[in-house]
Amino acid sequence: MEHPLRSFRFCPRCGSEHFEVNDFKSKRCADCGFTYYYNAAAAVVAFVLNGRGELLVCRRACDPARGTMDLPGGFVDAGEPLEAALVREVQEETGLSLSSACYLFSLSDDYLYSGFLVRSCDAFFLCTARDEALLRSGDDAADCRFVPPGELQAEAFGLVSVRRGVERFLRCVARGLQPAAAGSGLPDGGGGALPAGPHDNRAELLPWVEEDGSPVGIATRGECHGGSGLLHPVVHLHVFDSRGRLFLQRRPQWKDIQPGKWDTAVGGHIDPLETPEQALRREAREELGIEGFEAEEVLRYVFESARERELVYVFRTCFDGPIRPSAELDGGRFWTLDEIRAARGSGVLTPNFESEFTQRIEPLLH
Repeated sequence: MEHPLRSFRFCPRCGSEHFEVNDFKSKRCADCGFTYYYNAAAAVVAFVLNGRGELLVCRRACDPARGTMDLPGGFVDAGEPLEAALVREVQEETGLSLSSACYLFSLSDDYLYSGFLVRSCDAFFLCTARDEALLRSGDDAADCRFVPPGELQAEAFGLVSVRRGVERFLRCVARGLQPAAAGSGLPDGGGGALPAGPHDNRAELLPWVEEDGSPVGIATRGECHGGSGLLHPVVHLHVFDSRGRLFLQRRPQWKDIQPGKWDTAVGGHIDPLETPEQALRREAREELGIEGFEAEEVLRYVFESARERELVYVFRTCFDGPIRPSAELDGGRFWTLDEIRAARGSGVLTPNFESEFTQRIEPLLH
């Protein structure tokens, strides 16, 4: 094979024409001694499954392999973690926001771009997305759709590594295995079988941020809740009624943090690429079935425990409409402020809510 750096004629350091092949992966300048290494480019590929077990596939809009089938993904930008690239590429190509991702395996590929050979190392992830209704094609994907595995043909995928990845995926499906088993002994990022019944998804993707909210990268829920100290953003909504009572939800027993205790009416993680306001309305709809309310941001602060560090965006609203707690909660009810004060220190309330109410919400009520 012709050396991939043949078209690189001049030393990028001194400009000399004496820039010669050194070995199979490098060229060296005979004048200044600089050696340039031709390393593989990092890329990410997403197996995005919906609740029906269908796989999200795209059709390539650009060369190479224009018009063939593909999976969402692309090259990793300089300074970008793999997980952040995965979230970005899927959103750009399909409009979907990933809610979880588990590493499966990696494959190498040769990618011919504008006549130049790019050798890539493609990392494959098993993913889920939040809202299938937002699916749309964009960027270099001509069209996107979910397809049952039984209708997939690996030969229809034009890129070699993607074709090999789909073959591995289909072999696992045929054997009745979860796709995470496709790694054949390689690390799967915790992507094995999930426990039966409700559970917190440790593979859920969360933004990792600075204290001013600026992004650092992407981390999993398991990392953020495992004592790593990675700061991740959340929203809290305090729901009052016109009588001045405060609604509290009861956390289910299967939660990995503070099960069975009474907590803020609405609370949840902010998704990657999501604003606090968008997360607030999504979580309020998902947890309590409430929409069309006006919310005021009253403060933000960093909460820290032995398990986690959260950048908390705190909102409040007055709402007298119907509240329908979701099946993922153990119900909820309005509490008088005297009831909340009497419950402090008894272990009935979550420490997070108790601290936030006492130090930050109660003073605002006077």
